[in-house]
Amino acid sequence: MLEDVGEEKGVERPALARERGHLDQEGVVLNNGFKRYTGRLNSVHNAMDGALRFGLNLTASQVQNTYIYSDNTTGFEGGVFVNQVAFNPTLPVYVVDPATGIASFYQTGTGKQSDRNPLALTQQIQDRGKTIRALGNFSADYDIFPSLTARVNLGVDRSEGRRGVYLPRISPIGAEWSGRAQQSNRDL
Repeated sequence: MLEDVGEEKGVERPALARERGHLDQEGVVLNNGFKRYTGRLNSVHNAMDGALRFGLNLTASQVQNTYIYSDNTTGFEGGVFVNQVAFNPTLPVYVVDPATGIASFYQTGTGKQSDRNPLALTQQIQDRGKTIRALGNFSADYDIFPSLTARVNLGVDRSEGRRGVYLPRISPIGAEWSGRAQQSNRDL
């Protein structure tokens, strides 16, 4: 789903433009997707009969990613896509424990293993990221002479990102470490 809403005011002084957007994209694989929220504000104000001009531009965004366990970091054992091809299609996806009646994902063995249930990889492993970014710019222009303009410009760019990965010990991938949780932060 994509949504954009914009508004502009004032052809004369001050001029203002606002815009907001939202994108919600489901991935082609279970438990994977992308959401982005954006906002933008642009403003121009004239003073002294147009000889002095102030401008302000602000843009902010928030991105939320839900990743699947990647084939790029899984080595020869592969992630979801490799195991979709390698996992025996005649094996069940779920199995019910007869003693407890609790359903769980079928695995070919216990602990770390090469053949992994691809549906279990999409459901058991959590890999999420969130990025917030803000860009801002302020400018002031003054016409000293008709052919000479002085300009002062100030800008800022701020970005903050976080990514968290959880590999439960019941997953063949997390079994190697008896479960694993990892968080990465990046602030610029």
